Amino acid sequence: MEEDTTTGYRRGLTAYGKGDTVNGCRCTEIQDKNIKSSVLYCIKGISMHNPRMIIFLLILIASFPVQSGENEIQIPTIDGDTIEAIISSLDENNKHPAIVYMHGGAVRERGNPVYGPNNEFLYDITDKIRDMNSLGFVVLAPLRKTPSGCCNGDDAIKEGMKITRTAMTYLKTQQNVNVDKICLIGFSEGALISMWAMAVPNDFTKAIIMSPSNQ
Repeated sequence: MEEDTTTGYRRGLTAYGKGDTVNGCRCTEIQDKNIKSSVLYCIKGISMHNPRMIIFLLILIASFPVQSGENEIQIPTIDGDTIEAIISSLDENNKHPAIVYMHGGAVRERGNPVYGPNNEFLYDITDKIRDMNSLGFVVLAPLRKTPSGCCNGDDAIKEGMKITRTAMTYLKTQQNVNVDKICLIGFSEGALISMWAMAVPNDFTKAIIMSPSNQ
């Protein structure tokens, strides 16, 4: 049996889809439900009786990260209290790079998911967590609770600084995290907090700042 493992959604200027035939190859879609995307493989003569085909499919499946989904957890702080967080992990048998994701002020003030003034859905940070996790990162997103409008944002920044240290300490205890590859990513208010966190001694490998607020 002959196999043609040509891959991709396009060949030349023609787009192909599931069930189409490309030069005698039948296109089959393999769906990764964790990252809501799929890979299209055009394979001629698919047969589970063909050892080479079985090996190819096993290698393909193994190439996707083994994800555990998102879980809400409580992380102990150095002060003896706890903070809420969402974590999306990976398999426990390997070391993975990790991300601490600091969300924006809207999540702090309105909770997650975030809804607008007319109760319209705006966004859910678990979508961002899932996207980063699909790239091979253990992702931890602490949830901040400082009340809206408090102290010109000073208390929100203080809470954020404490949380970044707590998140780093927690990730260092996880057996599947590469402690030399922990990145801090912040958006809006979380970006401002990340800038302050990187301005003092810390163990983050690097930081990514996205659209920092000016509070």
